[in-house]
Amino acid sequence: MFCNSCGTHIQAGQTVCPKCGQTTWASSQAGVPVAAPGVAPVAPNRVVHHVNTLGILWMVYGVLTGFGGVMMLIVANAFFGPWMQNQETPMPPFIRPMIGFIGTILIIVALARVLAGWGLYAKQGWGRILALIMGFISLIDFPFGTALGIYSIWVLLSPGAEQQYHQLSYAR
Repeated sequence: MFCNSCGTHIQAGQTVCPKCGQTTWASSQAGVPVAAPGVAPVAPNRVVHHVNTLGILWMVYGVLTGFGGVMMLIVANAFFGPWMQNQETPMPPFIRPMIGFIGTILIIVALARVLAGWGLYAKQGWGRILALIMGFISLIDFPFGTALGIYSIWVLLSPGAEQQYHQLSYAR
């Protein structure tokens, strides 16, 4: 028998998948969920189906954000470095630190996004909270951050999402 949720091989007597924590369906009782003693069966929801995709999207978005931050640091040092101050029309002195500061902030945000994605993908207990925080922060980052933030909130704050995610994190 195989798990209907993740496809893991399940032994004949098992009622809960050892990988994802989903209750198995009894072949002899057409559609009646079988749960371990004292555990109420949980209907599958969107967390099981979307958590890996969401984790990958957060990691990719974090890498792209980090690339932008690194490029800003390179631009700040290459184009607005001290050697550019000797030109006929020197740049204002606040430009280089401002671009460097923005690049540093982007790198920090990128690290948080990658960490949130890894936490979701690895089904860590803290991954859901960090992804929700980053999702709410990213709502102002139109259009990709807004889309990813809405997707994160839709998946991770759906009814029963916290219980489903905790089952996934404890089953690993």
